[in-house]
Amino acid sequence: MWRKLWLRVWTPILDQLKQGLTPSQAALAISLGAYISVIPLLGTSALLCAIVAAALSLNHPVSQLANWLFFPLQVALLLPFYELGAVVFGGPHMTLSLNELLQRMGADPLGVVREFWWIGMHGAAVWLLLGLLVVPLSWFVLRALFKGVVASLYGGNS
Repeated sequence: MWRKLWLRVWTPILDQLKQGLTPSQAALAISLGAYISVIPLLGTSALLCAIVAAALSLNHPVSQLANWLFFPLQVALLLPFYELGAVVFGGPHMTLSLNELLQRMGADPLGVVREFWWIGMHGAAVWLLLGLLVVPLSWFVLRALFKGVVASLYGGNS
C-alpha cells in the first residue's frame, strides 16, 4: 500500500522533471503548495494555491499535488495556529465547548462571528510569519534533492 501511494505521489513529479521542469521550479512549487495547504482558514488552500501558482508561473499540477498531499496537516494544525495567534497577538482563545459556543451564539451571534474572524486572522498571521522560515528552508532542501534526481536521470546533467 505505501509503495503504491509513494509511486502515485512521486511519478507525476518525476514525469514533470523529465519533461523539463527544473529542480528549482519543482522545489518551489512543492514548498509553496505544501505551505499553502496548512493555512488555518478552511476552504481556502486550493484556490490560494492556484492563484499563487499562476502568479509565480509555477507548475500548477505539482503545486496542487503538494497541496493535496499535505491537506491532513491543515486540520491537525488549526488549533495550534489559533492558539499561537492568541498568544502572539493577545487575542481571544478558541472555545471548544459546544454548549458554551451555542449559548454565546444565542446571546450574541455577531460577537461570536467577530471573535472567530479575529481568531482566524491571528492564526493566519502566525502562519504567514512561519512561512518566511519554512518555505525557503523546504525549497533549499527539495532543490538539492531534485538536483540529485535530475543528475541520476541524465547522468550528471542538471
